[in-house]
Parts: sequence; C-alpha cells; structure tokens
Amino acid sequence: MNIPFNIPYISGQELFYIKTALQSKQCSSEGIFIDRVKEWFAINYKTPSVFLTTSCTDALEMAALICKIQAGDEVIIPSWTHVSTANAFTLRGARIVFADVEAGKMTLDVNDVISKISDKTKAIAAVHYGGYSADVIHLKKICDSKNIFLIEDAAHSIGAGIDGHKQGSIGHLGCISFHESKNIHCGEGGILLVNDKNLIETAEIVFQKGTNRSMFLRGEVPFYEWIQAGSSFSMSNLTAAMLLAQLQETDNVNYRRLELWKSYYELLGNIDGFAKYFSLPPLPDKEDDFNAHIFFIKGNSENISAKIHRALNNAGIQAQFHFPPLHTSLFGKRFSGNCPVTASENIRLLRLPLFYGMNSNQIKKMAIILGKILKKIRL
Repeated sequence: MNIPFNIPYISGQELFYIKTALQSKQCSSEGIFIDRVKEWFAINYKTPSVFLTTSCTDALEMAALICKIQAGDEVIIPSWTHVSTANAFTLRGARIVFADVEAGKMTLDVNDVISKISDKTKAIAAVHYGGYSADVIHLKKICDSKNIFLIEDAAHSIGAGIDGHKQGSIGHLGCISFHESKNIHCGEGGILLVNDKNLIETAEIVFQKGTNRSMFLRGEVPFYEWIQAGSSFSMSNLTAAMLLAQLQETDNVNYRRLELWKSYYELLGNIDGFAKYFSLPPLPDKEDDFNAHIFFIKGNSENISAKIHRALNNAGIQAQFHFPPLHTSLFGKRFSGNCPVTASENIRLLRLPLFYGMNSNQIKKMAIILGKILKKIRL
C-alpha cells in the first residue's frame, strides 16, 4: 500500500482558463482572471478589498507593512504556526511575543494572549489551524478596545467559517494560502483580505511598490510617486486563471474532504482500545464552517506517536508531524513567551493523509494497519 500525504486537487478547468488568459494577452498582474477572483471573494467573503499575492507569506508581509510595524513594536503570535507568520514581522524589526494554544483545536489561547498584551503590542496574528477557527470574534473586540491590529493567518482556511463569517474576514486584515498543499490551490499563491476600509488606501500603496499608482489610474492624481515602503507582491493573471478554476469548486472540495474526515473519525474510533494509545481530534462546532484541511491524531505519549509515525511510513502511509514550535527554535529563543501546551502537544500530533482523491477503502485499510500497529505496541 502506498498512500501519499497529499495529492493536489485538479478541477479539470485549469488548462482552459489558462489558455483563455494567454489568448487575452494579459499575462502579468492585470486581467480578467485577476478581476474574477477578486469578484469571487467580494461575493463569498463580503470583504471590501482583496489583493492577490504570490503566496500567503507575501500577504503576511503586506499586512506588516500596512500596519506600519517597526522596531520597538511587539506582535503576539502563536508559537504553533509556520515560520512565515513570524518572519513577516521580524523583517520589519518587531519583537515577537509567543502565545500558547488550546490543546484541542491547537488555536490561540485567548487568555494567554490577554496576559501578554503590553503597551508595546502593535498587532496580534491569530492563526486558524486545520479548519478550526481561533476565537477571532473575542480577539477583535479586545484589539478594537486597545487600538491593536488583528491579522488573521487563515492559510489553512479557504471556505471555512466562524459564526456566520468566513475565517480571514473578521480581523482588520486576513491572509489565505493557495499553496498546493491546501484544499484549493494554484501551485503557489495567496490573498490579502482588507476588511477595514480605513486600511484600503495604504494597502493599495504597499501593493503598488510603495507608490500611489492606483490613485493615478483612477484619475485621482495627475501622476504617481513613491509614498512609502512597498514591494512587488502581485499574482499573475495566468496564476489567477488556475486559481479561479479551483475556487469555483471550493464547496465541492470541502464537502468531500469533510466526508473523508468523518470516515477517519469513525473508523479510527472503532479500533479496539484506541483511547489507550491515541486521541482523536475534536469534532467541529459546526460542520458547515469546517473545511477539513487536516486530520490529526495525538499519541498519548511522544514515544507512541513516534512508533505510530514510523510504522505507518514503513507501511507506505505518509503520516507527518507538523510545525516545530517557534519559541524553542534557534532563532525563536531570542523572543519571549512561555508556551507549555504547545511544547507538550506538538510532539504528539501526527497528521494523516487527506486529499480530495482519497476513498473510504484507503481509510479502512489505514485503520486496519493502525490497529495492527497498536497490538504490537502493546507487546
């Protein structure tokens, strides 16, 4: 048996859309597919302004520039996140303050965040994990009361929601990834959601390499000039063509992944004595808000997780651990933030293969193999 961790989804419309983009003779950062992707987000995310970027990393770096993060500022982020979340702010000279996560969903512990806010806190980056939402409704109220920017790192979150809103659309800014490892992808890409209308003008300037070119193109100024620091973040029309073909299938893809996620939950939960050796992830609060980006289990000890990981991979099943905590990394140790839950949970969390093209028979076979592995562990 050979089950890869991920096979990127293909809708079947990508080549037609890319060919159409080529025939339009608009291949760079302007064109019909750029416009249609923006329209898709305006309709589905109800956000006032969106910027298509080459990656979620770029979207995060744009967010840091828009918020005018600089030396002396503090930015609170979870230690349990991809390094891009931290780099966006350290590149601007900010000091990172690491916050802990709640053990179940692996999303920010709001109480820990509150305890770490200081008069130097300029922004909080809330990371949604695997389809589960960080409590950004609560965090937004806190940030508004203290004049702090809330940036949602919704890299995992395409199509996922919270309380009638989409993840990424609640904070002042939201960032989503379209890397090929995500439910919906364009190989490599991202988007910045500007949810606060007061930030749109600054976002346009940052996106236009620090100039007011957007205002010039609208006829609002007679010429454009350099206004502030910016950079080149824009996605090409060709990449947007592929992305649109995928976005149009978001509901279908997420529904299929949720069905597979539920199959995992049921079949692994029926393994004899599983609770002695590993735990299942929490059920989503609301299925319609859950995009089933990740299915993970947690061994009841680091040793059990390591044995399960090794045995599954030896059987051809590409199970994977996830981020090493940033607060214990070589570079991260220079920043502050005690995160005991992150430190204890990360070494036990193991992600199992989950992609659109999987089938329930593969999950059944994995459950059988995992059951056999646990019997050997007992010995």
